[in-house]
Amino acid sequence: MSTDDDVREIRALLAGNRRTGGADGDAASALERAWHALELPPAAAAPAGFARRVAARAGSERAAALGLPLSPRLARLAAASAVVAGIAGGIVLGLVSTATASASEGVESDVAWAASSFAEELFDGLAAAAEGEEAAR
Repeated sequence: MSTDDDVREIRALLAGNRRTGGADGDAASALERAWHALELPPAAAAPAGFARRVAARAGSERAAALGLPLSPRLARLAAASAVVAGIAGGIVLGLVSTATASASEGVESDVAWAASSFAEELFDGLAAAAEGEEAAR
């Protein structure tokens, strides 16, 4: 039998006793009044500082799990290595493009760099493409 069935059976028994007016009717009504008068005790308050301790412990566990004490150092290291890699990449690309320009034009590297920039080459290519489209029409 489930708990709901038990409750229904007890209620039917109590209702039957009240209807018949038996000696148990007064006891049953007293029992029912006592039952409805019962209340849950008030919830106990948390100890003083409990929430702060829980929050501090959760924060320290989270920090330990993520390695946050090391993150400022790691962030600085990553930023410094990105700057160094960018500078090195820029130098290498600058030297490669200068060497390529001077080898293809047969002039000194500083003159080749000043004479032909990427923007000029881009505009020349766009102009040639536009002239090609006009000629095709």
